[in-house]
Amino acid sequence: LSKIVNSKLATKTLLRPALRAFSAQGFQSDMEKFDFSDPLNVGELGLQNPGKTEKLNLCHAIGHTLDLALKTDEQAIVFGEDVKFGGVFRCTMGLNEKYGTDRVFNTPLSEQGIAGFAIGAATSGSTAIAEMQFADYIFPAFDQ
Repeated sequence: LSKIVNSKLATKTLLRPALRAFSAQGFQSDMEKFDFSDPLNVGELGLQNPGKTEKLNLCHAIGHTLDLALKTDEQAIVFGEDVKFGGVFRCTMGLNEKYGTDRVFNTPLSEQGIAGFAIGAATSGSTAIAEMQFADYIFPAFDQ
């Protein structure tokens, strides 16, 4: 037991100066150089008058964004579990009817397969928009 205690003390004693030096190096902030009180300058991309806005919940905002992506990008495809029918949260409601089964379609229940298909479609030139129903299911897809 005394060997273990002495070993831990020796390790702690040897590491302490290194850790002290490490914590002081490389973490100096340059945040004081920036003035975050100025409004964001977006240049020409900013709209002087964005027009009428609409309050949306997150699901509707996602649906509108997917609709815009499909409308403006002929290479865009949306796919995942039950997206053809609107998805579990109804974010893709109506997209299949509007853009067709070639661009909005269901996939098998396989997150790893969805991720693999998305990678393949994107490398082939498509704008692949993959949908997975819940964040918990993304982990099996990390193998891709």
